Amino acid sequence: MVNIVCLRLPEEIQRELKLESKQADQDRSALIRELLTSGLKARRLERALALYAQTRISLGRAAEKAGISLWEAIAEAQKRGLPSHYSAADLDEDIATAEK
Repeated sequence: MVNIVCLRLPEEIQRELKLESKQADQDRSALIRELLTSGLKARRLERALALYAQTRISLGRAAEKAGISLWEAIAEAQKRGLPSHYSAADLDEDIATAEK
């Protein structure tokens, strides 16, 4: 189901949307949906990585919250210079679990 949402936008943003819509040869509503979707995805990633940086969640959980793969989360964390919270003890525990 599609809901209609009304919002007030400053004239500058409206001008930018109109210009981008013309340049992309895209319907303005479709452009706004695309921008909202990508913005929400980026925001989910930022929030998830912030929790990871605070050691409140694991990188695997951050990936789940962001809706991306663990490998993508690792790459994003590295791009941001976030340290790994995976210790040698964690590795030993994972190896022991895998050997069972």
